Amino acid sequence: LRVLKKIYQDLLSVIPHHPEVLGNLGTIELHNGNQEVGIKYLEDSIKKNPQQPAFITNLANGLLEIGRTNESIKYFELAISLNPRKTSEAYYNLGNALSELKLWNDAIINFDKAIALRNDYSIAFNNRGVALEEIGQLEEAVKSYEKSRNNNAHKVDYQLGLSQQIKMRLCDWDQLEVIQVDLQAQVNEGRKVLPPLVPQTLFDSVSLHRKAAEIYINDKY
Repeated sequence: LRVLKKIYQDLLSVIPHHPEVLGNLGTIELHNGNQEVGIKYLEDSIKKNPQQPAFITNLANGLLEIGRTNESIKYFELAISLNPRKTSEAYYNLGNALSELKLWNDAIINFDKAIALRNDYSIAFNNRGVALEEIGQLEEAVKSYEKSRNNNAHKVDYQLGLSQQIKMRLCDWDQLEVIQVDLQAQVNEGRKVLPPLVPQTLFDSVSLHRKAAEIYINDKY
């Protein structure tokens, strides 16, 4: 990325207002963690050429990352309107932005649209499950989590334990012992399958609770 950044900076000195150069520089800055700089480049790019759904999506993602959620929603919707047949990522990210605002039903609608365009979108199934859980549709949430887990494109951390906890709330005890053995083995191997507190509903082992908490803390902090 450092080499690409230098190339685009050199190009910008020659053609200072070129929308593609600005957009690519902005995208690189976002990847480098320089959100404010990246957002400025992307905004300038879109001002020069408003018909760029990929750069608009990148801008929306940058805005979402720094908490400017309402603005990000506007740009995700713009990207979708420009290219509605090829924007599974934009629908997915719009769903995430709406989730940040706790607009769960609207989020689910957009996760569904993302999945309709890409039926192996594991992380979209997962986040759809989260939204369904938030509005109390627990059975549908479990189904969504299971569809996510059945696809190996993305490994979603802690999903297996959370899914099993919902099943227990629904009094679904099918294969509980098998799943408990599997979860315990994975925790002992250091895998991210159980967030804190969930083990208390599944296991009596204090050492297992501690191990799961250590894995979570080391991962998050």
